[in-house]
Amino acid sequence: MSVRAGKFPEATMVVPPNIYLPREHNSADRLDAEPQRRRVGATLSDEGHRLIDPHFRGADIGYLLELYRDYRAMVRTHTALTLQVKSFCRRIVGGDKGEADKLLKSIEGEAEHPLTSGAAARLVPFFAARDEIEKSRKQRLKEIEKLAKSLPAFGFVATAPGFGTASFAAVIAECGDLSNYANPAKVWKRMGLAVVDGKAQRRVTGIDGITMGFSPARRSLMWNIGECIVKSGKGKYRAAYDARKAYEVERNPEIKKIAAHARAKRYAEKLLLKDLWRYWRDVSRETNETNR
Repeated sequence: MSVRAGKFPEATMVVPPNIYLPREHNSADRLDAEPQRRRVGATLSDEGHRLIDPHFRGADIGYLLELYRDYRAMVRTHTALTLQVKSFCRRIVGGDKGEADKLLKSIEGEAEHPLTSGAAARLVPFFAARDEIEKSRKQRLKEIEKLAKSLPAFGFVATAPGFGTASFAAVIAECGDLSNYANPAKVWKRMGLAVVDGKAQRRVTGIDGITMGFSPARRSLMWNIGECIVKSGKGKYRAAYDARKAYEVERNPEIKKIAAHARAKRYAEKLLLKDLWRYWRDVSRETNETNR
């Protein structure tokens, strides 16, 4: 017996009026900043219609951030609902994980189990909510990728195998306008790749945590991007990874393979952010000169 989601009313999304605006923008942007703030606060349909001037860079990045926050919240909610379903199945079968997995597969229509009927009936709300969340997550991802492609620096994605549209959108959502960063080191720190007081950025407590400025979520994002670069097997950044890994092994023949891999991957991640920062600033400079 499989469980299917029911129908829910179409949702709308409201972007808060205090949405991010860049600290630096040209005179044309400054004149239009307040009207844009008001328009960004309008209700937006679930299909992704934007009441935003597509040429206003700050509003685009702000809206991208809101979509990205939606997306991450939906991923967390989907995971939480899945864990709730698994927990329910374990409780029904007396804590046996193997039996619980069989029960879950039977509810999803992949196997048979004597407790399927009763368990499925009780889990209908969970599956319905999870399926609706998954549907909305996919829709948000489409909106994120569409908006990312409209940003002037999107052309960088074509130069970096393993660094796709969704990854580009996530980095810009986390960093904002890269023109606001004085140098690549500032971007590295934002994304958890800096060296602070001679040590790699990490999670610390107390007042030192403010200085460290470490976000596990942003570091995890870059870790995943690094994995994609390595798995792509081609491009400038995979070549940089290979060269750095060989250097680490040559420098220390006793180094463990996993350590050499981690150092080389970190090097490739930092190089990618450095090049993205440069590309973004060059494109932004050209755009501003054209608009003068």
